[in-house]
Amino acid sequence: MFLENKAEKNSIGRRTPSNKKSAFNIIVKILLWAMISGVAILLIAYIGTLIAQRDAVRQKAIAKAAIESCVQDQDDDFNSIEQRRFARMACNKMRHDYRQRFSESI
Repeated sequence: MFLENKAEKNSIGRRTPSNKKSAFNIIVKILLWAMISGVAILLIAYIGTLIAQRDAVRQKAIAKAAIESCVQDQDDDFNSIEQRRFARMACNKMRHDYRQRFSESI
């Protein structure tokens, strides 16, 4: 019955003021949720980037430490010639892999 009265009052097809307000409120709510969702997605992406960078820095530090340890074995006078030669080849391979992975030389 309530809807019939509105239809009678508004016979030319225009919305009543109460419908305009509710439509405006719905649009505002949708836009607000879209903005909040967008900010949340950007925040999650930013945090993911920070975590990925931190892991890359950690992996780079581990690789550098391994190469330094290898160089110490290579320069150790107590090792035999064969051991130092093997260490030198291993160090060269580790440096090559480091350059390939991190695009910088050590």
